[in-house]
Amino acid sequence: IGMLVVRRYARLEGRDPTQTMEAIFWSLMAGFVAAHVLEAIVNWERYFGAPGGLKLLLVSAGVMVGGVIGAIAFGIYWFHRIKLPLLQGLDILAPTGAIAEAIGRWGCFASGCCWGTPTDLPWAVTFPDLARRLHRGLPDVPLHPTQIYMSLVGFAVLAVLVMLYRRK
Repeated sequence: IGMLVVRRYARLEGRDPTQTMEAIFWSLMAGFVAAHVLEAIVNWERYFGAPGGLKLLLVSAGVMVGGVIGAIAFGIYWFHRIKLPLLQGLDILAPTGAIAEAIGRWGCFASGCCWGTPTDLPWAVTFPDLARRLHRGLPDVPLHPTQIYMSLVGFAVLAVLVMLYRRK
């Protein structure tokens, strides 16, 4: 979905969609690597302190902040390489970040990570045993579904970005 949005905004900006698609593809790859590097650093014991831990790292989603930092850093490099002004490149790619947040948080919800605080609200969620085994410390009590809240925020940010782009 993000790639389709990038293609559309690249055309609106008068840029070559193929070049811009390459920028996002390589930025995503750099973000993927950076997310896993940060995951390994943050959870060193889980991955390097036990036999078979490195295998877990390969199937983990990584840490989103590391992915965002890696993707932005590589994107800035790529913009410079293809002579795309930074602000124009960010105009093209910003909606993709909001889409990634909005859709990616559903993966967090499915995994049981990034949980919220205990609550007795009717929409509270309790995660299954598998999620609690994967994420040590995940309580067996109803919690705020912060992943869903963050997804809704991502969709709201996307709406704001689309409205602001039209006024540009």
